[in-house]
Order: sequence, then structure tokens, then C-alpha cells
Amino acid sequence: MLTLNRAGTTTGLNVSTPVKQLLDGRGGGTADIAQGGGIPRDRLGGVLADVPRLVGRG
Repeated sequence: MLTLNRAGTTTGLNVSTPVKQLLDGRGGGTADIAQGGGIPRDRLGGVLADVPRLVGRG
């Protein structure tokens, strides 16, 4: 599960997008809270490394 604070939502970020891109399963939710399937152990490092790019910080 990912959550986003008010400052993040006012900048236009949407946590359901990275959930759908990174986590196995369909995933989804709203702009400020979303959940998806689990991350296979062999993909965990890559998923964590990709988070900054998805939130516009990398």
C-alpha cells in the first residue's frame, strides 16, 4: 500500500500510477491511497530503485 500526503496530491502526483506500474497484480485506488499485489523478492531492489523516477525525483 502506498499513501500520499496533501502536499503530494496538490502537485498532481497520483499513487495509483506507480502501484500499477511496480506491483504485481492490477492494483489501484485513489490519488492519495492505493494498493497492489506483492513484490517478488528478486524484483524488490529494482522496484525500490525505480520509485524516485516515478515520483519525479530521479
